[in-house]
Amino acid sequence: MIRYEFTKNSLLRNSSSTQNWNIYSFSRKTMIKFFRKKEQEQADLIEEQFKNLVLAYQVTILPENDSRNWYIVDGDNTIEGEFDFEEWFRDLEDELTWQRSISGDACYIDPKSGKIC
Repeated sequence: MIRYEFTKNSLLRNSSSTQNWNIYSFSRKTMIKFFRKKEQEQADLIEEQFKNLVLAYQVTILPENDSRNWYIVDGDNTIEGEFDFEEWFRDLEDELTWQRSISGDACYIDPKSGKIC
């Protein structure tokens, strides 16, 4: 039997047969902040991707005289440019997929009856 325990920023996984615990840290501890200009097509596309992920984030509209069209602050990291965004976004998708896979409804097989919940 595998047992999971959640802490504030991590998940502990234990296999009773080995008594070893694996620790999976959740690296996103702060709200993602998206800075963008009001009328900017690429920023609109990024927001659409955030919405498709059902992702909580904070938006700040940049002044028109700002030299950047958009950027993202994720904790201590600042993401600018299409290449940086694509790599960062892929990692974010993978992390969210993993977190959601272990935090959803659980099901088990009853060892006595063999019935599945």
